[in-house]
Amino acid sequence: MDMSHEKPEAERIRLRVAKVQTTLVKGVQVWVSFWQLYQVNKKSPIGLHYHLVDASIPCRAILYKLLVGLVLDWNWNFQGDKDVTEEEAKYLKIILEHQKEYKLWRKAWEILRKDGKERAWEWIRENTPMLVLKDKLKVEGGDENG
Repeated sequence: MDMSHEKPEAERIRLRVAKVQTTLVKGVQVWVSFWQLYQVNKKSPIGLHYHLVDASIPCRAILYKLLVGLVLDWNWNFQGDKDVTEEEAKYLKIILEHQKEYKLWRKAWEILRKDGKERAWEWIRENTPMLVLKDKLKVEGGDENG
């Protein structure tokens, strides 16, 4: 039996979305969404999956609105699992790992609202790879100051 820790080959990639209402200080109630990107492994007899990334995002956040428009076709009530393409998964992983890049997601949200889903995905493909590069430079350069 091969015990390597390499990522197994994907049969398909899925996005799981769930929402819960939670109470903050002083009784303020807010809705929070949980997003998990995972792949279902090929040749897995019991449907094992490989975790790619997850994030919790307040439902009032611009990023939540952006993701609902991009991936869920504006279905605000969706909860469950949805198949995504490998390309979508690549960029969703970047988005979910960098959810605090507020200026980027606000700009993508504006493009989605004004120019539609196709143009918003195009903008994301052009502008998010720099986040991955920035992370690599921080790791390689040992930059603690960001």
